[in-house]
Amino acid sequence: MPQLKILFRRLGRDRLMTLFTVCGLVAGISAFLLLFIHVMNERQFDRHIREYENIYRVLSTPAGIDQAPWARSLGLVHSAAANIPGIELATQFTHCDGGRIRMGERSMVQDNIMSVDEAFIQMFGVESRLGNLRDLEKPNTVFISEDFAKKYFGDQDPVGQLIHIEALQYVRDLGAYEIRGIVRNTDSRTHFRYALLISQKGGLQERFEQLANRKVQWTYNYYRLSEGMDPAVVTERLKAFYDESSLKSTHIRLKPGNLHDAMETIRNTWEAHYPGQELSYFFMDEQIAGQYASEILLRKVLLAFSLAGIIICLLGMSAMALFIARQRTREIGIRKVNGAGITWILVLLSKDFIKWILLAFVPAIPLIYYAISRWLENFAFRTALSWWIFVLAGIIILVITLFTVCLRSYRSAARNPVEALRYE
Repeated sequence: MPQLKILFRRLGRDRLMTLFTVCGLVAGISAFLLLFIHVMNERQFDRHIREYENIYRVLSTPAGIDQAPWARSLGLVHSAAANIPGIELATQFTHCDGGRIRMGERSMVQDNIMSVDEAFIQMFGVESRLGNLRDLEKPNTVFISEDFAKKYFGDQDPVGQLIHIEALQYVRDLGAYEIRGIVRNTDSRTHFRYALLISQKGGLQERFEQLANRKVQWTYNYYRLSEGMDPAVVTERLKAFYDESSLKSTHIRLKPGNLHDAMETIRNTWEAHYPGQELSYFFMDEQIAGQYASEILLRKVLLAFSLAGIIICLLGMSAMALFIARQRTREIGIRKVNGAGITWILVLLSKDFIKWILLAFVPAIPLIYYAISRWLENFAFRTALSWWIFVLAGIIILVITLFTVCLRSYRSAARNPVEALRYE
C-alpha cells in the first residue's frame, strides 16, 4: 500500500509525463490488439469449410511463360477430373460483382450473384434455411441469402416469387428465375460472397455446355482431392491433359488508338475462322491489377501499423526525454553556471538516445533484409535491395529521434540555472 501511494503521488506530480506514458501504453496495446485480430482473422479464412485443406483452385498460365503475373481459369476441369484419379469433386461457378436484376417493376444493381452447380453446394457446405438445394439442378431457379430475403421480402415468404436477371458480367437477358428457397448468409471469413445462387441450367446452360471445348473462359474452378493425395501429382496430370487437348488460345498486342475498332476487327476475324464458337478475351492490365490486389492490401496494413509504431516510439521517447531531463535538472544547472550553452546541453541529453538507436538498428538490419528478401522471392521480377535504403531509413529514424528528444529537452536546457539550484 505505501508503494501504491508513492506511485500515485508521483503520477499526480508529473502529470505531463504520466499523460505521455498512458498515451503510449494505450497506443501500443491498441496496435497490438488490432494486429492480433487481423492476423487471427486471416488465419481463420475458409477454415470453417469441411476438408478445406483438400480444396484447391485450378488456374493456368499462358504457354511458354513460366512466371506469368496473371492466371486463367480452365474450361475442361470436369473432363479432366473424370480422367485423373484422386479428385473427389470438381465444381465450376461464376461470380458477378455487379449484375442487374428486376423484381416486379423495380430494377436494381445487385452484387454477389453466383451461378453454381450441385458440387459447389457440397464442396463449400452451403446450408439451406428454406427449400431443397437440389432444386438448383432445375432450369432457371434461384436461392436467395438471408440478408437479401430480409431486405426485399421482410417477413413474407419469398418462395415462388420471380427475379428477372437482366444482366451479368458477360451476358444479358437471362430471363425470369423462380425463388425456391433461402440459404444461410456467407461466412464473413470466406473469400467469396453470395446474395443470389442461380442455377446453371436454363438461361446459362448453353454457355456452360461450351466450356468443355474452351481452355480460357470466365468461370472459377475448384477441385477437392482425396485425403493424402499430393496436389503436385494432380497438377502434373492436369498439365498433361491440358497439353494433349486440341484447344488453342492466342495473345494479341494492340496498338494505342481506337480500341473499339480493334476489338471489332478481332471479332470478325474470329467469326470467319471459328463460326459458331464464342470469342472469350481479357485485358492484361486488368488481370495484373487483380493479381496484385493482395499486395495493395498488405501495403495499406503495413503502412497503418508502421505509422502506429512510429507514434508509439515518439510517445515513449518523449516521456523518456522528459524524465531524464527532470532527473538531471541539478546537473544541467551546474553545467550552465559553469558556461555550458543550450546546444551543448541538448547534445549531452541526446547522446544516450543515439546509442540506443544504433544498438537497436544494427541487429534490425539483417532481420529486415531476410524478411524482405523472402517476400520478394514470390515475384518473378523484383527490385534489388540496395545498401543505401537501409542507411536512409536509419538516418530518417535518427533525425526523428533527435528532433523529438531536443523538442522535449529544450525547456530544461533553456531554464534559468538559478531556478534549478534554488533548493539545492
